[in-house]
Amino acid sequence: MAIATLVKLLQSTNVHDYTRCWAADSLGTIDPGNEIAIATLVKLLQSTNVDDDARSQVAESLGKIGIANEKAIAALVQLMQSTTVDDSTRWLAASSLGEIGIANEKAIAALVQLLQSTTVDDSTRWQAASSLGKIGIANEKAIAALVQLLQSTTLKNSTRRQAAESLGKIGTGNEIAIAALVQLLQSTTVDNSIRWQAALSLSTIDPGNQTAIAALMQLLQSTTMNDSTRRLAAESLGKIDPGNEIAIRVLVQLLQSTTVDDSTRRLAAYSLGQIGSGNEIAIAALVQLLQSTTVDDSTRRLAASSLEKILQDNEHRFEVVKALSGYLELDDNCYNVIWKCAQNMPYPDFYQAWHQHNVATRAMRSFKKILFTRII
Repeated sequence: MAIATLVKLLQSTNVHDYTRCWAADSLGTIDPGNEIAIATLVKLLQSTNVDDDARSQVAESLGKIGIANEKAIAALVQLMQSTTVDDSTRWLAASSLGEIGIANEKAIAALVQLLQSTTVDDSTRWQAASSLGKIGIANEKAIAALVQLLQSTTLKNSTRRQAAESLGKIGTGNEIAIAALVQLLQSTTVDNSIRWQAALSLSTIDPGNQTAIAALMQLLQSTTMNDSTRRLAAESLGKIDPGNEIAIRVLVQLLQSTTVDDSTRRLAAYSLGQIGSGNEIAIAALVQLLQSTTVDDSTRRLAASSLEKILQDNEHRFEVVKALSGYLELDDNCYNVIWKCAQNMPYPDFYQAWHQHNVATRAMRSFKKILFTRII
């Protein structure tokens, strides 16, 4: 009944275009691929009586319900190539093609053409690059267009960075893509954030690439890189070169810095949980963060979570329990870590670690209380 009602609404000539558009969108949600809904949206898109706002909404709706539909793709391509629509409408058409035009040659060709156009703004070009990264896997034309975008020196950094990111999604094993990313990494004139993305993409399409590893290490040692990019570079290096000491040390430095904001410190703590498995420097830094009285609770919670992830053996757990047992201001975050360690340690080892320090009676009573509560 719902489908029938929406179909009737779509076929009515007495409703506003926006109503018809939303009806089509709803019909596509409850009945994916519904031909009547798609045909109605295509007809609206091609109508000369629809304003740009309504046309934009239609393009967005087609991006949700018209997956792999040739008519929907053709209509969006036609809209994108129109010279009478504004850039925001063209941007939405490019975005929708990135959702429904997977491996479609017409969609890819239209996006490539948009990338190479000299009349569109950077934002639209950025969206075309992003969409190609979703639908142009292993497509030679798409890769070549993104490489050309990557090598341009007249575009905004965000657009070139998106080109690098998209190459990392569709250029696996492609020699042209690999060569272009290597060349970008070796450049001394590009923005650090672009070099970071290039290194990350290169490591994705050519795993173990030594140029990518060397570039990330060089970035981490740079004095001109901001804290946010430094953290991303460290996390990326830790993923493509597990256990890399430089990456871990950079994240530890961010944790211990007095000049970074809480958000950066939280992200550094999180990143250590991703790449610092079994690393004693990372473990000690997270314990130190847990013991700090100057960080907020959300940061301590992240530190506790990351610490639980990277503890690998009984020796690590012993050292953590010993360190925290001497800390009188134990809170739930500390107790959570100690509890997890206790669950994974022989009791004599845990007992010895806990009694390494002359712990205040109050702290001992608190810990016994929480142990008893959780056992119950």
